[in-house]
Amino acid sequence: MTDATWRSAAVAALFAWHPLHVESVAWVSERKDVLCAFFWMLTLLLYVRYASQPSIARYLLALGSFVLCLMAKPMGVTLPFVLLLLDYWPLNRFTIYDLRFTIFRLVREKIPFLILSLAACVLTLRAQEIAIVSTAGLTVSSASSTCWRLTTII
Repeated sequence: MTDATWRSAAVAALFAWHPLHVESVAWVSERKDVLCAFFWMLTLLLYVRYASQPSIARYLLALGSFVLCLMAKPMGVTLPFVLLLLDYWPLNRFTIYDLRFTIFRLVREKIPFLILSLAACVLTLRAQEIAIVSTAGLTVSSASSTCWRLTTII
């Protein structure tokens, strides 16, 4: 995408060798990270192809890949904003002469992506309602006693 092959290869190698997410590759239960990253990168690639030669089929392929990214892991909700950054650099789809029209057109192009992101956020919050607990009513002493009881049980 950047036409800097060696720099891109060096960054990819550092990303591949970095031990930060080694559990994603080693554990079967963490394969969703790898799957999400795969569809994230595939969406970026398909979007770049769409931006170079716009067509409905290419746009739908990028959107479908984004849906698969969201289905793998809700972390993909930030991808529409990354696509806007990608429009700025390296795709240079912003024109200085009519900036307001260009931004409106590019954001309008991302509306289906943004709607899917919003839907994924709502579904994730609804699924995690039980896990989200307010700690507003807890005092320091009650929280510490609860932690102490948990550590003695373990």
